Amino acid sequence: MQHREPSSHGSSILKARVGGSSRGSDSPITAVAHHPRGMPMAMGKKKLPERDIRTTFITPALRGAGWGEKRQIREELTFTKGRITVRGKLVSRGQGKRADYVLYYKPNVPIAVLEAKDNTHAIGDGMQQALDYAETLNIPFAFSSNGDGFVLHDRTG
Repeated sequence: MQHREPSSHGSSILKARVGGSSRGSDSPITAVAHHPRGMPMAMGKKKLPERDIRTTFITPALRGAGWGEKRQIREELTFTKGRITVRGKLVSRGQGKRADYVLYYKPNVPIAVLEAKDNTHAIGDGMQQALDYAETLNIPFAFSSNGDGFVLHDRTG
């Protein structure tokens, strides 16, 4: 297994810079976008919820890397319905699992799962969850992001 440290340039799978930064990988990433509600990102990024981080930073980075939103990116993909618990005659279902993003090489061929976290978390804080989802779905690559960059884990070897 291979684990790569965070970088602003991503990997061969995800060649993008969050917020449109075009500087080298040793430079810090700065946001050039504004939140849809007009809040400058440099001032309020830590206050944004995960959903806004995905919409403002991660999805645009995926599009910028060449991923097609209609055919190659599935957001909030539920892939299990949850564990069934039986207690006597009472039956309940637990919460299902939902990946923030699943990226597809071609239709019905998933290649990567990406777990997003809000910006109060480190870039790699979603990696264990992404790895669990990648294993369940038998997907070779797992990514984690908080909107500042991406961490890649290559499960192929």
